[in-house]
Amino acid sequence: MIRLAFNFFVIIGIAICSQPSFSADKDRPYVVIHRQGDFGCHTFRIPGIARTKTGTLLAVYDMRYTSRRDLQAHIDIGLSRSTDGGQTWESPRPIMDMGEFGGLPQDQNGCSDPNILIDTTTGDIFVTALWTHAKPGTHQWREGGSEPGIDPAQSSQFMAVRSHDDGKTWTQPENWTSQLKNPEWFLFAPAPGNGITCSSGLLVIPTQGRDAAGTPFSNLTWSNNHGKTWTASSPARSNTTESAVVELSDGSLMLNSRDNRNRQDKSETNGRAVSVTSDLGRHWTIHESDHKALPEPVCMASLISHRFD
Repeated sequence: MIRLAFNFFVIIGIAICSQPSFSADKDRPYVVIHRQGDFGCHTFRIPGIARTKTGTLLAVYDMRYTSRRDLQAHIDIGLSRSTDGGQTWESPRPIMDMGEFGGLPQDQNGCSDPNILIDTTTGDIFVTALWTHAKPGTHQWREGGSEPGIDPAQSSQFMAVRSHDDGKTWTQPENWTSQLKNPEWFLFAPAPGNGITCSSGLLVIPTQGRDAAGTPFSNLTWSNNHGKTWTASSPARSNTTESAVVELSDGSLMLNSRDNRNRQDKSETNGRAVSVTSDLGRHWTIHESDHKALPEPVCMASLISHRFD
């Protein structure tokens, strides 16, 4: 994972010079939400941001307390709220913290890689993330950090929290692993960033995993009943991981994915993997922009859909 590991910024449209935390750069204004080392946290990483139905901005991120490293480590999912368009932000607070589950220390109960989704119909907010239990000294993608099975002692867990009040309060963590993960898979996890509400009201989260052979894949997880139940689609592409999703004008879904092939491929075919589905991920086609639109350093990226009327 190659990510910004030092400062967490939000880009906004207007710079307010009276705010000392705002950039003076008129071409690229930004606000520093939290800096490395703030609030006793070594590093804030893996940011996502969303706007609620009331206009509140919610920023989610990893609170990596002791180092910048990935799971397994002491990591909680943090949240900050802004009710003034991003000018000022509340202090960070954990919204997903597995504590000392199973009698093990917090550095063996880390949660990482948040995805935030706003249900624009109900106003409910979902934050999903990956929880790794035990397995010290491992990584969730390798070194035995997540293995086939459903139990937390075997496999990293697909977790979620919900808010019904604009992000002010949150439920206790829910475990969706048994609902979504094929027990033969090594790993199944949210892709960090954002989920979407489609024009039909369908909720969609980009997801990722490692299949029974240990091969990475990206796919979708969706709900047609406002989050009561969820379904994982078939994989879109092998050897892809972190991805982003948008709804296209015809109602189909586009998945734009990090492609591990680009570790070796530095030629003109280096680029993001782009797949499209019109049946909620039962079948996938390769989009014409596949490996053409954006060269990549094998990293997470964002995707935004804009409609022109």
